[in-house]
Amino acid sequence: MKTKALALLSTALGVLVLGGVAVMASASYGFTSSRVATGTLATPAEVSYQGIEFSTEAPTDVVTLRVTFDPAGYSGWHMHPGLVVVVVIEGSVINQIGCHATPYGVGQSFIEPPMSVGQVKNASTTTKAVTIATLVVPKGSALRIEALAPNCTTPTDD
Repeated sequence: MKTKALALLSTALGVLVLGGVAVMASASYGFTSSRVATGTLATPAEVSYQGIEFSTEAPTDVVTLRVTFDPAGYSGWHMHPGLVVVVVIEGSVINQIGCHATPYGVGQSFIEPPMSVGQVKNASTTTKAVTIATLVVPKGSALRIEALAPNCTTPTDD
């Protein structure tokens, strides 16, 4: 009887915790993406030239997305299982990784490091913003992992 009660309690706690995470994750608003191209690096790749280094050890997907932010739009908090390189092609955005936010305009680029909690938002409340994002992720992995907003009310070292 104790085992059955413990199993029910564990299940209830698991549902409560998972439900809490799902409810607490932030949704996107005015954010759409469309796939421009997808390819796979089937064999390991390694490049090192003039200060630029790139390497993979296993098959890797390369996905390019066109991302549009409506006025005041934002991506919601998320992570990626690989590197993301973003180029702003219209308007301006604010890239926030953890508690550190940086604005970017047309012709500027930024990265989203693997497994870093971040959010991108349109810097304008009146005009749209558009970016091109290229993701380099393990073959077959999800491109985006939902995440909770970081606690930025306490001082950080970044």
